[in-house]
Amino acid sequence: YLLAGCAADMETVSKEYGQNLGLERAQAVRQLMLELGASEDQLTCLGVGKAVTSVQDTDQAQNRAVWLTPADSALAEEFRAAGIQE
Repeated sequence: YLLAGCAADMETVSKEYGQNLGLERAQAVRQLMLELGASEDQLTCLGVGKAVTSVQDTDQAQNRAVWLTPADSALAEEFRAAGIQE
């Protein structure tokens, strides 16, 4: 599975900062999932930041999120094209 961390699109946030913030969000969710018994080798984290994706919301508060998707899904490919992987 792919955990993709997103960020709000704010003018004061650079692309790189947003990607790193998103990556940190994804890693925090992965840590929680590991504590609940998930297998580490099945989870990959990615920082999408404020990149425009098909799941981006017009309400910027909703973009402060982490998406969980199968690693081989079309959404995962979209996230990989827009983000940075750990």
